[in-house]
Formats: sequence, structure tokens, C-alpha cells
Amino acid sequence: MSNKKVSHDPNKKMKRLMTLQIWFKDSDVIEHEYSFENKKEIGSGGYGTVYSAERDGEMFALKCFKNNDMNNEATKEFIKELKQLHALSSHPNINLFHGITRDPETNTFMLVLQFANRGNLRQYLKKKWQDGIFGISFNVVIQISKQITNGLGHLHKHNIIHCDLHSKNILINDDIFLIADFGLSRKIGETYSSSNSITKGMPAYLDPHCCCQPGKKPMKNRTSTA
Repeated sequence: MSNKKVSHDPNKKMKRLMTLQIWFKDSDVIEHEYSFENKKEIGSGGYGTVYSAERDGEMFALKCFKNNDMNNEATKEFIKELKQLHALSSHPNINLFHGITRDPETNTFMLVLQFANRGNLRQYLKKKWQDGIFGISFNVVIQISKQITNGLGHLHKHNIIHCDLHSKNILINDDIFLIADFGLSRKIGETYSSSNSITKGMPAYLDPHCCCQPGKKPMKNRTSTA
């Protein structure tokens, strides 16, 4: 159990909000006026909670951080994910980033993302598993693999390693497979600051040499892709 205390100092909270606002002003990230309806929680991860919401008849995904006080670590992760999404989301196999918005009730910034209407790859595969057999053809497996590797190729072209690639972070919209959740992503060659950074990923998909040697550079996404 962590003994780390969360600061509720209103001055620190305001300072972090100002940090975000300055970054938004200096970038070309679009800030949307909050006009979303029918918000429902659809998932959560290490840092954030994801909601589905509707605006003008169109569905969106809204991702916000669990810690509304936005501590230093959460602020850095939020800005980092914004930068990664903004640079990468033009690819058809990357979850589309529409911009940011702010919840008027909590004053919390949220990512506005493409809504995936068929859930994630883990849910998809679970539905295909019946009586000990996957009801999925080899050709479909090849098509899924091609889409995921196309998305990964786009990441690597921009010198980005996902670092948390697993079946729950592969979303499905219609028949298109999308790589999502860039909160733990790194630039190629960037080391982890501590072993704690590594454990935020899903252990079954981690590169084994990173587990054995904390601080080791991740070697692209070969282990998680396999």
C-alpha cells in the first residue's frame, strides 16, 4: 500500500492548471467547449477513467485522470499523452485525438477521443472463444495483425514506443483496429526513471529484460506484439 500523500493545496492545484493552460496556448491542440451529454464510465486504467459521451448525435470517448487535484506526476503524464496523441493520431490505426475539454463541475481537463463502438481486442477474442476453440479464421487473424503492426510502424516512424501495448489497449471501431492509451509511451532510447515506472504496464506483456534490469531501455514493442 502506498504511503504517498496527495496534495490538496489549492495554490498548487491552480499552478498546475495554469501550466496546462500555458501549454495549450502554445500548442495547436483544440479545446472544445464542454457540451457532452449521457456520460457513462466505460473503463479505467492506472491513471485515468474513460467515459462515453454524446454531442450533436455523435459518440466520443472522454479520458480524465482519477486524481482531480492533478499532482505533478499526473500533470506530466497528461501533457505527455497529449503530445503523443497530437503527433500520432492522423493514422487510421491510431485512436483519433479530437482535442481537450474541461468538465465544468470538477474543472478537470479531459482528452476528447474517437469512440470505439466495438470495444477492445480482449473483449472481441473472448466472444470468439467457445468450447476451447477460437471461432476466428486465419485470414481474419492476419488482417487484425496487419492493422496493429501498421499502427506500430507509424509509432516507430515517429520514434515512439508504446510501452503498454496489450489487448485492452487495442480498440475496435467498426472493423478498424486502433492502438490507444499512450500514457506510458516513451521516445526510443529514453530510459525509465525507476523500476516503479515499469510496473505500471501489464506484466504479461512487458519486455522480460526490462523486468530484470530496471532502467533498461525498452526495445520497441516486440514482446507485446507477439
